[in-house]
Amino acid sequence: MRIRLRGGRGLAIRIWKDTQAVTIIYKCQSASGSSVERDKNIAGFYISKEGGGAEIHLALPLVGYALWAHELQHFMAGWCKTMGWDATEFPYDERAAKLAERITRQFWIWFHKNFPLDK
Repeated sequence: MRIRLRGGRGLAIRIWKDTQAVTIIYKCQSASGSSVERDKNIAGFYISKEGGGAEIHLALPLVGYALWAHELQHFMAGWCKTMGWDATEFPYDERAAKLAERITRQFWIWFHKNFPLDK
């Protein structure tokens, strides 16, 4: 899934079959600033891309509100920095909140359409 953002930037969201797959992708992406142990399987991660784009990678069996919120928060922190927003000050606090709401709504609609509970 790809969500279009300002200036042609985008947030790509990738769902993988399990934590092993996410861990392999994580190691290939060389995500920086991680405290993840070398042999530990991970549920998800966020990585920023050159030009302001970003990716969120999630393990399907563990996708839930908490994991989504965790990875979205990483994205939002990076986005606010890229945009020069102080998310604690008006009007940027509301802009950040509305963006997080829009991304969250689009993600869960897409997720439930593509990964129904009865599968």
